[in-house]
Amino acid sequence: MLIIEVSHFIKCTCIFFFSIGFITILYAQSSGKNNIAGKIKDNSGNPLVGVNVSLKMISNNSNRSGLSDETGNYKFDGLPTGKYVLTATYAGTFGFVSDTISIVSTLTSNTINLDIVLSDKIVSLQEVVVQAERERIEIDKDKIVMNVQNSALTSGKSAFDLLKQLPGVSIGQEDEILLRGSSGINLMIDGKMNYLTGKQLSTLLKGMNAENISKLELSVAPSAAFDAAGNAGIINIVMKRNTKPGYALDFRSAVSKGRYWMINENITASMNTGKWNLYGSLDYNTPHQVQTSKSGNSIVEAGENLELRRFNESTYKIKFYNTKINV
Repeated sequence: MLIIEVSHFIKCTCIFFFSIGFITILYAQSSGKNNIAGKIKDNSGNPLVGVNVSLKMISNNSNRSGLSDETGNYKFDGLPTGKYVLTATYAGTFGFVSDTISIVSTLTSNTINLDIVLSDKIVSLQEVVVQAERERIEIDKDKIVMNVQNSALTSGKSAFDLLKQLPGVSIGQEDEILLRGSSGINLMIDGKMNYLTGKQLSTLLKGMNAENISKLELSVAPSAAFDAAGNAGIINIVMKRNTKPGYALDFRSAVSKGRYWMINENITASMNTGKWNLYGSLDYNTPHQVQTSKSGNSIVEAGENLELRRFNESTYKIKFYNTKINV
């Protein structure tokens, strides 16, 4: 009888510890995290910033995407078990497509390291002149650069119109420049701070022909070397430069029709001797505006309902000149 009781006790103890171990394994499997991470470099071993990385799950064709950071690193975390394909694309390279990556349940967190080297596209041509065209939007360290030189985006437009196309930049009701909905942004022209604000700044930009602009640079987190008067960021307008010796004269004219006829005339002249450069421009602009508003209310008089409607219209006939001379 004693032998039976001891045997029964040992059997119950084994079952208890087996159950505890099984529950622990299930918990570890459910709490483990699966990650795919790595670094993206070029042929010279330099990290590539802003590479478009995409991870596709084969079973359901779901996609996750992201960009490599300033050190070239990328990461996809919290991945369920399954089979995946990783792709990486970057301008001027052949791109990358991985083999099938399998992720299975693990007792602990599991990270699959996959470093990527993107090879440059090298094309050998004979007796052909190749002109490289920059990407419209580039990320240069801590700046977002929009290249507009020789772009159709500038045709018949002003610098004020171009600012609206910068990522995160919008225009308020009073023509103030907003960055992610916040005011207080600084404006620079060719690296020199411009201290105009409000209507004065918008008037200056509306009289500046967009076809004379080379690029727009947006810095969201400027360094301490810049003026701290505005804390939202800095926009630097870089004008076109003539580096070859000689003379140039350019005339542009644009006409548009809304309620009123509006014109934008621009004359640009430059002279370069190789040692010094003289540049001047004259803009004449008539950005007329018409603002309309409607209002009304209902009243009861002598048992009858009366509706009052009001219509307001304000016309602004605007004419101004903008001149610039640089030596």
